[in-house]
Amino acid sequence: MCYEHRRHRWFFLRFPLALAFIAIITLILMLLWNALVPAIFGITSITYWQALGLFILSKILFSGFGRGPHGFYHRHYAFRKFNMERNRPGEEYPGEKSPQA
Repeated sequence: MCYEHRRHRWFFLRFPLALAFIAIITLILMLLWNALVPAIFGITSITYWQALGLFILSKILFSGFGRGPHGFYHRHYAFRKFNMERNRPGEEYPGEKSPQA
């Protein structure tokens, strides 16, 4: 299946899956905080929305929201470009044997 068809097929699932992922991560963060931090440091428990705020704040401070040079999209398109350049017809590369007539 062509890359373009796969991309269009998954387009409508990306947003709900992203929301579900964020909701699950927020719930895990809240449960871990409420299980560990009050017992260790004596700090009060947090709500789901406070956990979401902590998650967003830590995301901004430690990794940002952009698709920087080290993100999935950069690696994916760099890989595609490398393969397109490498698979030119009529060229031989080190380690490949030329067809014998």
